Amino acid sequence: MLDQLIKAVSDWPVILQGAIGSALFWLVLLIGQKLSVTISAKYSESSKKRRRDFLLEQRLKYYYNSTNDNTARGTVFSALTYRAFRSFLRATIWLILGFLGGTFLSSLSVVGYLGALYYLFAALNTVTAVSLEDDAHQKVEEMTNELKKLDEV
Repeated sequence: MLDQLIKAVSDWPVILQGAIGSALFWLVLLIGQKLSVTISAKYSESSKKRRRDFLLEQRLKYYYNSTNDNTARGTVFSALTYRAFRSFLRATIWLILGFLGGTFLSSLSVVGYLGALYYLFAALNTVTAVSLEDDAHQKVEEMTNELKKLDEV
């Protein structure tokens, strides 16, 4: 079945194959990003530290949209880039472990690749802009209040 599908697609014009490949790549990227955001939000509720880290990151993103001070925006951009780079380094480690584990057991490579994919989407989520439809000042205030409550407990 899969062989027939591949043969049928390989008979199509190259431009059409490229367009379909690009569309599939975009779809996987879109679904992966949405899934990553959903998982991160749910995962953040599993512990106080995870919730705090999630709120700090989201608050930085909304604060970036709410301020007109370029110095503050530059600082927030640097902080978000640093956080994304940490996830990128974790993805690199998972990828290397996947390569090394694959030499012993092929299923270990799949685990490494999935771990790398998770952290790459986490890095992408860190630097992806928040919705402009939300009131950024109100979101910053809500997250600040929730962070204060978490610190009190």
